[in-house]
Amino acid sequence: MEERRKFSRKNRKGVPASEGSVRPVNSIPEDIPAEELARQTKAQQALAPDNGSHPNVEDAGQALELRQQKIAKLRQLQAAKRRAEQQKLAKEQAQERARRQQLEEAAQARVLAEEKRRQEQERKALEDHRREEAAQRKAEQERQRLREEAAAERRRLEEERQKELLAEQQRAEEERLRREAEEEARKKAEAAALEEQRKAEEALRKAEEARRAEEAAIEESRRKAEEMRLQQEKAQKEALEAQQRAEEARKKAEEQAHLAEQQAAKAEAARQQAVQELQRVQAQQEQLLREEEERLLAELSQSDDLPLLDPVPLPAEVLTVDPPADMPVQMDVQSLSDFEEGMHSDYWGALSEISLNSELLNRNRIITAKRENAAHTVFDVLRTRLLQALSDNGWRRVAITSAGQNCGKTFTAANLAISLSRQSNCRTILMDCDMRRPSLHRMLGAEPTHSLGDMLRGEIAPEDYFQRLGENSFGAGAQLAFGLNDIVEPYASELLQDRQTQSVLQEIQTKLAPDVFLFDLPPALYFDDVMAFRPYFDGVLLVVGGGVTSPKEIKEVERRLGAETPLLGMVLNMAEGTNIERFRY
Repeated sequence: MEERRKFSRKNRKGVPASEGSVRPVNSIPEDIPAEELARQTKAQQALAPDNGSHPNVEDAGQALELRQQKIAKLRQLQAAKRRAEQQKLAKEQAQERARRQQLEEAAQARVLAEEKRRQEQERKALEDHRREEAAQRKAEQERQRLREEAAAERRRLEEERQKELLAEQQRAEEERLRREAEEEARKKAEAAALEEQRKAEEALRKAEEARRAEEAAIEESRRKAEEMRLQQEKAQKEALEAQQRAEEARKKAEEQAHLAEQQAAKAEAARQQAVQELQRVQAQQEQLLREEEERLLAELSQSDDLPLLDPVPLPAEVLTVDPPADMPVQMDVQSLSDFEEGMHSDYWGALSEISLNSELLNRNRIITAKRENAAHTVFDVLRTRLLQALSDNGWRRVAITSAGQNCGKTFTAANLAISLSRQSNCRTILMDCDMRRPSLHRMLGAEPTHSLGDMLRGEIAPEDYFQRLGENSFGAGAQLAFGLNDIVEPYASELLQDRQTQSVLQEIQTKLAPDVFLFDLPPALYFDDVMAFRPYFDGVLLVVGGGVTSPKEIKEVERRLGAETPLLGMVLNMAEGTNIERFRY
């Protein structure tokens, strides 16, 4: 135990030991922690031999050497332990650095991912912003274009109104000048007639004096003169009756003022013809009178003691009877119905003609054109039943609609119209009133002359808008006209129920006099166009799409139209399981 205490003491280098003991030099550093010294002491105790087995150290040199060996072993153990600890520390530091590096790489990866995501978001936001700016610029350009087009259209309409106003003023001025010229001519004719009447009275006076001298000689001539006078009075009476009839016709013509204005050219030509005919009659009467006068003069010249008679002219009133300028005068006065029929024919004949391609119609399933498809007979049956229903009720205007879209209402209207055109005594008009999605012009392969909206507003005359079917290779009649449209009207229902539309439809009825007027309207459940147009048609043909239209939709259409709207029939289109060949005969 003493030996262990000796070894456990600390020996400071260079300090002499006390008497009676040896103080070995301890090279262990003083800054070793207490825990480390405890471990070293335990190691020394493990290395120290047992007192019973270890020989007693006899001299200090051996003890010193032994201690030095033990110290060397301790140093080796400490060095090995330090190396192990250093290796462990280096390994832990390396692991720590690797962990830190991984954490830094993960953090850097997260930062890069976050930066990339942020850049992607910024890029997307920039692209969205650019798209929005482009859309705004496009919308602004579109609005600017629409404003410019609207302004140009307003300018065009204003110019047209100015032109029409100037033309109307010019026509009024020409009419005024014509009437003044006619009044002046009438006054001159009346003055000339008075002069001729005075001369005639003077001539009659002289003739009377001559006839007193030779009553017997001129008895025959007096009788003939009396006959001529009676003929003249009869002619004058007939002229007065013609004037009265002309006056009555003029009053009727004033009631139809807008029709008479448009027939001014025809009336003027007829008036000129009537004037020429009257002049021809007057020339014949004058020729007959001259021949009679020459004959009388020849008979009187045979007696030398009889004075010659002055010729008796025809009364001037008969020579100056002119028909009124404001009615189409003819030698045989026609009835008003005949006059209107001729007027309708003129308007119908003045319509521009369109040519339809039979192959294009066949591709668009207008089967009533070439009549090769046996199903065209179905439309012929529909035509006959429709004409019978219209004739029984005195109706003319038929609306064609459906509950929803893609039911085939335009297809039905086009086939029915061409089928009606083969009735030579049936004048038919088909008008595309679906101003939401006009498609009739594409189905027929024709270009509209004007828009339907302009015509309904009264800006375009009906005879300038409608197009009549011209010569064709599929045998359709010329009694068919189309009202095509390719302009979408955003306020279609408001336009259809406007009072101006009613006036335009009445004008169409008056000028063109269609026997059947078909209106292709939008679907009844999508918009209020059919309800807005309700006062202007007599009945409805409802097109039902097979597999498209439900019974509930049909009932809703009937409810919206109301019980007072006649439902002329329902046309089932796109029926499944139909054998077309069963219609072939």
